Amino acid sequence: MCHVSHCMKKIDNTLKIQKYMKQYKLNALLKEYALDLYHFHAHEILNEKLNPKDFLLFLVSGSISISTIRMDGSVSLIAKSDPLVCFGVIEFTQNTTKQYLIETLTPCYMLSIDLSTTRNQIKKDPDLLLFLLQSVTKKTTLIANAKYETTDIRSKVLYYLEHETENQAICGVEQCANHINASRRQLQRVLKELVDEGIIVKVKKGIYVKQ
Repeated sequence: MCHVSHCMKKIDNTLKIQKYMKQYKLNALLKEYALDLYHFHAHEILNEKLNPKDFLLFLVSGSISISTIRMDGSVSLIAKSDPLVCFGVIEFTQNTTKQYLIETLTPCYMLSIDLSTTRNQIKKDPDLLLFLLQSVTKKTTLIANAKYETTDIRSKVLYYLEHETENQAICGVEQCANHINASRRQLQRVLKELVDEGIIVKVKKGIYVKQ
């Protein structure tokens, strides 16, 4: 738990909100919505403080990292981002909470929209919906560019299994090896390790599923 002086804080500063609205040309897009401004110190877990299922959050200052929680409980960095990016879009469309950790790398400011009072309004707002689609596309591109930069074959296999397979199952060693740019021998060694650790189960030749 962080000390009070180092926790997220709501900032009641209309001029600062207007500054960010002007800087990112958001006035026309968000003029119909009540906006709050939050300040985060470095190394706070954003989605432990504000649930993206309940808010749309716009990063307007600072840098953040997005990490995924692996099946074994470890955390794997998948992307970093600077402004302008929006969080809560997937949660808004699917009405669920994704298992990601969003950490502030530097002090950050976020504009927020409370979805408890605006959800239906947003669903009828084509301009904001287009903006949210573009934000998802930006994050998807960040993740796609970053996900296989690691040379750790194990990390590649876990990411592939968790995010890019149907029902979290590997169906074909050769297909998986080609996808993660690994040799068949490297992949088979990692698959054996994961089976031995109880993370996955070998159903039959070439078929592995999450335990």
